[in-house]
Amino acid sequence: MAGDVLWASVGRPLVLLVAASAVSTANADWLGERLNGYTVSASGFTAVSHTVTDRSAGKQYDTTPSIGVAGGLGADLAWGANSLSARYSANLESKRIDRKDSSSDTSYINGASRYAYYRPAGRFDFDLGHSVRSVRNDTGFLIDPANYDTRNTLSTGAGLRFFPGDLSTLRFFGRAGRSFEEGEREDTDSYSSGGEFSRRLSEDSSLSLSGQRSWSEEEGSDVTIDSASLGYRNNLEHGRFEFGVGVSQADVEYTSGGDTDSDAVTGYLRRSWVSEESTTGVSYNRNMSSTALDLVLDLGLPSEFDPFTVRVTELNVQDQLELFYSSSAFCGGCSFGMVAGGTRQESQTTDLRTYQYRAGVRFGFPVAHLQDVNLSYNWSGDAGDDSGDIEDQIHRLSVNWRRYVGEATTVGVRVTQSYLRRDASADPDQERLYVRLSITHELNATSR
Repeated sequence: MAGDVLWASVGRPLVLLVAASAVSTANADWLGERLNGYTVSASGFTAVSHTVTDRSAGKQYDTTPSIGVAGGLGADLAWGANSLSARYSANLESKRIDRKDSSSDTSYINGASRYAYYRPAGRFDFDLGHSVRSVRNDTGFLIDPANYDTRNTLSTGAGLRFFPGDLSTLRFFGRAGRSFEEGEREDTDSYSSGGEFSRRLSEDSSLSLSGQRSWSEEEGSDVTIDSASLGYRNNLEHGRFEFGVGVSQADVEYTSGGDTDSDAVTGYLRRSWVSEESTTGVSYNRNMSSTALDLVLDLGLPSEFDPFTVRVTELNVQDQLELFYSSSAFCGGCSFGMVAGGTRQESQTTDLRTYQYRAGVRFGFPVAHLQDVNLSYNWSGDAGDDSGDIEDQIHRLSVNWRRYVGEATTVGVRVTQSYLRRDASADPDQERLYVRLSITHELNATSR
């Protein structure tokens, strides 16, 4: 059983990566002319975790040693009207469970890739994408992130453009996607079609009007959403400003019989400030969506602060606010980043509201010749109808030390302390200390 799970979640993707590597070797000259940059890493590690579970009958202690391998792949290619971008990371770990006198294997892979065909003055565009993400249910957290489920998604889309004037573009498009769920959950299909009219107001600004219909076949229901929006974008000298406003109307038909209708005002507001040493941004987004439509058609990379997507099992109206800041100005070789955000979700079936909060900060700096340290802290919390009553929350504090022992080889130690607190759940609180010793070989390059 463990072998089947490992093959499904890691085996197939790694086989594809090996095949891609073989192709790149056979076509080195062809790739060399088109490769903008790449990163390939492989590492072996040994680790130990110590978990404390605070049960009503007393505390339970579990110490688990493990060994494993990890790898990463990133690449950017461009040739003519074609472009390909890929970012993947994988982890396979075998754990020894002493109290059961047995072992277990855990694995996970995160990342995304996207191929696009696009000519600025062309009439046709096309894209094909894949994403794989760790997902958690909207009912709480897990102390060991390797125990979250994995979802794979495939998505493709095409557009046909017309140019009614030098400053205007009319585009009709269609998309289709499918998600592949882990465990007993059903796979889902989603589709979207629509049109967009955009007009350039100046060299840096534009106005757009769009409308589309999206529908999905989900577990227990079929969801259809019609939406229309008006948007404005302005590329500033040191950043960007965007806003939009629209409406969405949804119809949900249940396989058990019956249906529901709902509508909502939607919109977004984004502002970013960019300099040579720092980036600051704030964004607000309000939309109506379902889990299948939201995840299958979104091919963005997981956040470095919170790579776990939240699984929501019904149609909802979502309000999301996020603030972020990154800088390299604190010292030579330093990097600093922070993010804070919150999400409110209102079910269109039950009218119940839930709140999700997150915050993170990281700081990397050199400590000696060929040595550096990265510190990070992440917090996530869930609340029910009362936005101020945090029902479940998790804290993760991590220290990562690395030393170069060769031009592309490093040894490192990572220490992560996690605290899981549950106020509204019958499940116990937990603490986990995870220590990992690794050796990593990494190759990377950018186009000359």
